[in-house]
Amino acid sequence: MGLLSTVTEIIATICENVIILWFLTSFFGAKYTGIKKYSAFVATVVITTAFTSFLSNILPDKFLLCTAGFIILLILYCRLFLHGTLLCHILLSVIAETSLMLVAISIYTLSGNFMSQSPAEAVGDSSSSQRIVILIISKVVLFGLLGLILRLTRKNKTELHSNEWIAFSAVFAATLLSGICIYKIELGIKLGSANKILFFTLTVAGLIIINIISFYMLVRISREHKENIKKIHATRSD
Repeated sequence: MGLLSTVTEIIATICENVIILWFLTSFFGAKYTGIKKYSAFVATVVITTAFTSFLSNILPDKFLLCTAGFIILLILYCRLFLHGTLLCHILLSVIAETSLMLVAISIYTLSGNFMSQSPAEAVGDSSSSQRIVILIISKVVLFGLLGLILRLTRKNKTELHSNEWIAFSAVFAATLLSGICIYKIELGIKLGSANKILFFTLTVAGLIIINIISFYMLVRISREHKENIKKIHATRSD
């Protein structure tokens, strides 16, 4: 990889990390103000960028490991420098990484329909103009998506029980897991027969988990709705 390609990838990673940390900081609010707040933010950007760049270079095929490590760093940042509970920190960190993965999958897949190179070729050729265009578009879309989430959550603050936080975290984690597997398959990354079976199994497992938790939440909402109706009827009869 040439110098220009390396610089481009690092700048893209920095922008990506800045957007995600901005999202988390805006959502929870910082514990500190002034120089402490900005020092923590900048230090975390440097650490996450170094971690992502280093691990992706030495373990280019270990998306699950890189993603898990990045999420752990985000959670640590939230715990050390932001307000909020541990469950909220886990959920929002997973949401941010899931959003990143979904945006990447969508942009790379769509690019194959409008540009000369296939998604796999664009990813492999880091110096191509198509690769640079894809990186710019994906960061803009990620910023817009996370900004929309912030806007919606500020208008509709919701208090959830711990089991509900866990359930929603599991849904997004399963979505992220499935997304990573689809990402590898979509880009045409060479996989052995054993790995193909593994990624297919993980994708199906992720979808099953999402459906099970969705059914659980549907049953829970239905039960709470029935209880509310009973309370209304009891109040009216009194």
